Amino acid sequence: MTDKGLIEKYGGIVKAIAIDEEIENDDDRKNIIDIIDNIEDEQSRLVMLYYHEGEMNLKEIGEILGLSESRISQIRSKTIKNIRRKIKVLDDYKINR
Repeated sequence: MTDKGLIEKYGGIVKAIAIDEEIENDDDRKNIIDIIDNIEDEQSRLVMLYYHEGEMNLKEIGEILGLSESRISQIRSKTIKNIRRKIKVLDDYKINR
């Protein structure tokens, strides 16, 4: 998928994550798109539901995915940590190039 297609698909999600996570750098926003496009299906679906599909709450997402609200919270936290970690790795790589 082209950058434009990815931005159309994930633009709202990236904006929401950037606000939630206080990300201001445009490169980091692009990195979030790349990361979301390559994470596990369960994590990707959760991110789509939480940040994009009507901004559903954890309980509603749990009902859709057949998981408890607390499990959805755990997966969301893990996903955000993974996104942060991958952004840091990319930033460190850029610095060391």
